[in-house]
Amino acid sequence: MTGQLLPLVQQGLRDTPADAWEATACVAQEHRVLLAASQLLGLTSCVTSWCRVRCWCAGRLGVAEELTTPTVAGLAALAHRAAAAARQASAPPDLTARELLASLPAPPASPVPSPAAPPAGDGTSDALDAWCAETGRVLLARLASDALEAFGRASAATYQAATVNSRGLVREHHGTWAEAVLHAQTRGRSGTSWRLARHRDAIDAAALAEDAAARALAGPRWRTLAPGRLPALLEPAAVATLVLGLDELGLPTGGLTGCGPRPPEDAPGPAADERGRTPPLPGEPRPRRLPGEPPPPVLLRPTGQLPAGPATAESLLRQAGRGLWITRLGRPTLLPPGPGPSPRLHVTTCGGTFLFARGRIGPRVPELNLLLDLDVLTDGVLGATAERRAVAPAGEGAVVVPSLLLGQVEAGP
Repeated sequence: MTGQLLPLVQQGLRDTPADAWEATACVAQEHRVLLAASQLLGLTSCVTSWCRVRCWCAGRLGVAEELTTPTVAGLAALAHRAAAAARQASAPPDLTARELLASLPAPPASPVPSPAAPPAGDGTSDALDAWCAETGRVLLARLASDALEAFGRASAATYQAATVNSRGLVREHHGTWAEAVLHAQTRGRSGTSWRLARHRDAIDAAALAEDAAARALAGPRWRTLAPGRLPALLEPAAVATLVLGLDELGLPTGGLTGCGPRPPEDAPGPAADERGRTPPLPGEPRPRRLPGEPPPPVLLRPTGQLPAGPATAESLLRQAGRGLWITRLGRPTLLPPGPGPSPRLHVTTCGGTFLFARGRIGPRVPELNLLLDLDVLTDGVLGATAERRAVAPAGEGAVVVPSLLLGQVEAGP
């Protein structure tokens, strides 16, 4: 699509019904090699495209974004969605309409030429495939010398982006990026190293492998955890993923949170939104949000509905005595009905799970499978930190949540 993206964006935004607007479209072609169990799994390639339109109407901002191939009709539809969202949005209390419009970047006084496309020998598919394959071989060779098992990936991509706004800014950009991730593990120990760069020449595969190997060989030894029930302290990132997952499943979040835009269950005739969707009936799964669509605002209910918790996560550790420190969670899934009255959820830990005892964080444990009764989020919350953090799991809109101490979580390998 080189040379075609910019006029396509200009044509799609030609009749945007807004006071001011800005649109960006991007197309990237990524080449990747995967590593698993110390083997190369082969080369793959894919094309990723996304479009984002911001519109201002009477000082109000609306945003629409989709992971889709840029087309004139698609961009025009996004512009109308963003304008409709702007007309329904509430005006920010600290910005006037003039300040919002002035925030749009204007073109510089002297024209700046757009960067040229990457040279033919630099960003071709064959060159990217060759770099990914060679990087994968270097990573595997270094870990094999220390009898370490390797997992990870090496990827490189070329992209083209175009930005146009109603103040006359017209820009097109070509570029490349590269990434390498390596997870090395041996008996009871592991280490991970990661690099991201604008150009693949900036990634030293040998140094990356050396760093991952050093972390694995010098890191603390894992501890095997027998299945059982333990208290669990969830960091804000884990709590946010859990809350958003419950919302997608259409499940209540008990005494933990309240979702603002969800109407009461007895509200008559819920109105459709600008996309023609109506809120689900009680018990029905909620539809997944479109890319770029913000999640419902999650607000903590009054503190009387949560146990009065200490101010910090460290004091929660001392309160619990012994349990699990969980930094990240995957999306929860709903299990078939069991013998108990409460729905049960299955969720896996990811990104770091540790044991703690007597207020101190101990050894890391392998990733675990957790079984949660929904009642745990209602009656099993032992405490919450006074500090709240805004977390945006996987690039989604941010929610504001604390660290939580859950009473009894069933955990096992």
